[in-house]
Amino acid sequence: MLRVIDYQSIQIFLNAKKMQRWQQRNDNYVLSEISAGNDSASFTYQSNKIDHDLQHFYTQIADKKGVFLAASSHFDQSKAQRQLYQFWGLPNLPSFSLLQLSPSALKKYHISNNQGQSIKISNQDKTKYYLIPDKFRNNLKYQRKKFALINSTVNPSNKAQVRQFLDNHPVQIIYYRNTRSFASWDSSDSRSLKMPIIEVITAAGLDIYNTSNMRVVGLDNLLKLDRKVVASTAFKRAIANSDLSDNQLVFRSIKDSLLSDRSNYFQLLAAWGSFLFILLLAILQSIISLNLIWQSSHEKQLFVQRLLGYSSWHKYRFIYLLISISDLIAFIFGIAFRSSYISFGFVILFALEMLVIYRSVRKVEFKKISEELKGLL
Repeated sequence: MLRVIDYQSIQIFLNAKKMQRWQQRNDNYVLSEISAGNDSASFTYQSNKIDHDLQHFYTQIADKKGVFLAASSHFDQSKAQRQLYQFWGLPNLPSFSLLQLSPSALKKYHISNNQGQSIKISNQDKTKYYLIPDKFRNNLKYQRKKFALINSTVNPSNKAQVRQFLDNHPVQIIYYRNTRSFASWDSSDSRSLKMPIIEVITAAGLDIYNTSNMRVVGLDNLLKLDRKVVASTAFKRAIANSDLSDNQLVFRSIKDSLLSDRSNYFQLLAAWGSFLFILLLAILQSIISLNLIWQSSHEKQLFVQRLLGYSSWHKYRFIYLLISISDLIAFIFGIAFRSSYISFGFVILFALEMLVIYRSVRKVEFKKISEELKGLL
């Protein structure tokens, strides 16, 4: 329960950070709900029908004002990343940021090539473009064309397959000059993007990997929309023409989407918190019962030890040690899982258990010896 509460609390904290980070983009709409409809096989990865439907849907609205694709990610020079590069036959690259944009989103940044000309790309172009910072121009190790292989079904060790794939999926490298930083489109990473590699995703060059991302619910969906687009008749017609009516797509603003998420997190937190409170009362009641049973079964022994002047700790050390060891194990478990809620929760539970035992013991200790003797006789 503490693990669940820990997770929900972290999500509420991250949600608050996202609300602040995406404040300038509150008016952008993203997909917030999607149902399986007649495409249940697509959601169990037995069919690609819904991906093709989404691709058809996007090609109809790609050139409309207020429609764009945007996403970003940061690739650290980690062991896992190096293994990925090695698998796909790529050189070992330093850390870099990847910014994915549609041609319409690219226009907003006014990026120029190394000759000072504005970079303009059409949605009808099937070529996959990678815009590379000009500082990488002289580094021959950057075999960027092979980036198109990632997430494909090609065997990277089969040179014939690789050559055929690259021939059928043309890639063009354009070097650009830009000193400004780009805002992040990654909901989990707010770092600004300094000289990122920009992958331009056109409607004609949209692949299954990108369209499968378009059914992701929330901020990390590639597709971003303007309110007027969502309310337009052409937008609704595009959904119907793409056989997506049964999927009941719901688009909400980023602000509303985050507020909905926060409400769900608070509801789950309240539900699990109530369960935890009931469990806590049950634990404390079991501690009281355990202590009473133990006192009853060791009544004569405790009386003799009291006459001999033994301390309360010595007389009740079994109970104290039992509770301490069990809570210590739980505390270590919390540290191992790096959960502050588990660790702190069991510290509080330990304190409450000690308090209950102490009050129970004091109640017995304050009895007069003559009263206890009568009880024994």
